[in-house]
Amino acid sequence: MNNKKQSYYQKNKEKILLQQQQKRNDKYEGLIEGYDYIICKECGFKSSELATHIINKHNMTPNEYKNKHKVSIIKSQKSIDKVKGSNNPAFQHGGKYSPFSENFIHGTDKIEETKKKAKENKTKCKDNTQAEYYLKQTGGNLEEAKRLLSKRQSTFSLNKCVDRYGIEIGTKKWNDRQKKWLNTLNNKSDEEKQRINRLKVGKGYSVSKAERELIEVLMQNNFIVDHQFSLFNRELKKEYIYDIKVGNNIIEYNGDWWHCNPVLYKEEYYHPRVKLSAKDIWEKDFSKIYYAKSKNYNVLIIWESDYKNDKKGTIQKCLNFLKQ
Repeated sequence: MNNKKQSYYQKNKEKILLQQQQKRNDKYEGLIEGYDYIICKECGFKSSELATHIINKHNMTPNEYKNKHKVSIIKSQKSIDKVKGSNNPAFQHGGKYSPFSENFIHGTDKIEETKKKAKENKTKCKDNTQAEYYLKQTGGNLEEAKRLLSKRQSTFSLNKCVDRYGIEIGTKKWNDRQKKWLNTLNNKSDEEKQRINRLKVGKGYSVSKAERELIEVLMQNNFIVDHQFSLFNRELKKEYIYDIKVGNNIIEYNGDWWHCNPVLYKEEYYHPRVKLSAKDIWEKDFSKIYYAKSKNYNVLIIWESDYKNDKKGTIQKCLNFLKQ
């Protein structure tokens, strides 16, 4: 988005937002109110669930909204049915998280006991990832403690596959898993993709549709893609997660809003979700890229707006970068 387009957007922001809302509402045309969607009583916005809309748009909690408009639910019946019975994420917890179960613990004496056990388990899990824990386990053997800690912290990776199965079979297993991940994610509904991305955001990263497209193209061009690759800075005790790694090359796909594209945002802009200024976000990203380069990785940054405005050209830029 250039300055002219940005200026147009600012002048016509209200009109554009209304058009976007109308377009969203149109998709529910012909569907059943109450079952397929519900309507926000504040502004007429239609959605399968209103919690996020109520918080972000009207700056009130779901409970405040319910009390104000005398309603008991802010989800469509279809959305409620999706998490009934065995589809409920709490299904395997014996009913202790369901208000419709006799085993429900919220508001009872049982909840304190449950919280205590959860805290103990969390502490135990945390201890299992600390060097001190393994030093005790190995009687002070530093090298063995490092090896056990590294094993505990390691996850499924290309290197791990190659070490276990050899280059040919290991590479095939890794590629098969990446393709399976892409196919599984692409077959999910938009609502489910949003839910997964919200979880990923909580862990420090997210996967956009464009990023998945880019990974798919690279794999179609026979590149071995290591997605969400991480490097650990032992000095700062910080883990950096990178979007795409191919060999010794890293491609970072930066969302314009999440990373405050300098073309669109001034350094004093305060990001409401990240809770940092644009300048702080740029410095954080710079540290991440600098660390990768210090480990002899080549890095290419792709901005969301560049990809959307010239998808073909941006993909070719990535291919040229990886082939150099």
